[in-house]
Amino acid sequence: MSKNSLNRKILFPVFIIFAIALIASLQSKKLTNNFQKIFTTNLSVKSVQDLSTTESSEVRILVWNSSIDLISKNWLFGTGTGDIKDELLKDYKQKGFLGALEKKLNSHNQYLQTFATLGLFGILILIAMILYFIFNTIKLKSHVFFIVSLIIAFNLLFESMLEVQAGTIFIAMFFSLMASAGASKNIKTNTLA
Repeated sequence: MSKNSLNRKILFPVFIIFAIALIASLQSKKLTNNFQKIFTTNLSVKSVQDLSTTESSEVRILVWNSSIDLISKNWLFGTGTGDIKDELLKDYKQKGFLGALEKKLNSHNQYLQTFATLGLFGILILIAMILYFIFNTIKLKSHVFFIVSLIIAFNLLFESMLEVQAGTIFIAMFFSLMASAGASKNIKTNTLA
């Protein structure tokens, strides 16, 4: 089987699934409203009408603001893994973000969460890890791994995936599977040479 036909067999189902997901999401009124709020809001606390809100898009703006403030105060070493939750809750209370305080929300952005927790070195390691895997998928010429890597990198903008067990396991399993595929490809290449 030629490589082009194999690529078409892989890309066609991925394209169909993406198209169905896009159509379904456009049909969802709630999802459409959330996207409209995100793109029409100027991402500042001033744009949020009610600081006690628990509405998804608005509360994200509030917790992002708190995370950015924590980063500005602790940019080099961060607050520490044991202190990030307490520091966020203290900031929510100080600023009157009652909805975020009540729900004890994390940063809802893994990049901000990592930067606030571990500082400059932590965020650089996270970004290096993601870029390493994205470039490895290009090197492996694996469209599926490439697409999933981009989805993970994008999803980290809106969720702190590494703060929950389900996200950590998913990312670890995916990156392990990809590393295994890369090692397998290297072994095959070396034995044929």
